[in-house]
Amino acid sequence: MFLRLTFDSFSKIGFGLDMRTLQKNPPDQQLAFVNAFDDCNAMVFTRYVNPLWRFKRWLMVGSEARLLKQVSTLNNILHSFIDNRQRELLAGDVKYNVSV
Repeated sequence: MFLRLTFDSFSKIGFGLDMRTLQKNPPDQQLAFVNAFDDCNAMVFTRYVNPLWRFKRWLMVGSEARLLKQVSTLNNILHSFIDNRQRELLAGDVKYNVSV
């Protein structure tokens, strides 16, 4: 719950996007982004305690394979957000309201 609240606040203030992850039924794309972001943070943290992470990355196994998949998910979703924002700017539907 706190992760979603933090993420909603950060995305609204930082990017002007209302992610709506606190709704009863949040949009699948936004929820996938939040989960992938959280997983990436946890996996990057484990690199500090696991000295074999470079070997796992080289073999693309375990958490490193999962990290690559989650980063790909983040990239795809972020590109769709950027594309939507560019279309809004070109169409003149710019909304600069960033009040929380």
